[in-house]
Amino acid sequence: MSRMTTTVFIKLLCLCVAASGCVNVTCPGYGQPCVDVCASNFLCQDVSGVMTCQCGPSQLYNTSTEQCENTTYLCLSTGQPSCQNLPDGDYPACPPECSLGIYLSCSFDSLTLRDCPFGWYVNASGQRFTSKLVYDPDLQRCEPRSPSCPRDLDQQIEI
Repeated sequence: MSRMTTTVFIKLLCLCVAASGCVNVTCPGYGQPCVDVCASNFLCQDVSGVMTCQCGPSQLYNTSTEQCENTTYLCLSTGQPSCQNLPDGDYPACPPECSLGIYLSCSFDSLTLRDCPFGWYVNASGQRFTSKLVYDPDLQRCEPRSPSCPRDLDQQIEI
């Protein structure tokens, strides 16, 4: 079977899986090598000379749902080796790591993991407790809440 025939065959099988739930056929998932198509809503893209399944523009990979999701915020994975081609500065970690108060700093393509401090919160019953603040990219600092990192704790606090 030629490479072109194999590529078309794989593409048809993957489309079949997505459209009708065919069994015993899998397409590559997020971060995996690909030829032309990927599982779910991932796109087969060139990353440093290797074709891998990635999220599209204005999308981020959510490790909880294992899907690419639309976002207006750029977040960085805590597992990525560098921040090559990104401007220097601070970036929120992608969910769910951001809810742990983790954010990342880029400087000359080097990536540094950072922690937000603990902050005092008050729940709906008036009880005070401490929890990690989360990085807010709009304010460029750690805050009790951030639109880039929704979390369950946000429903419990009064600010």
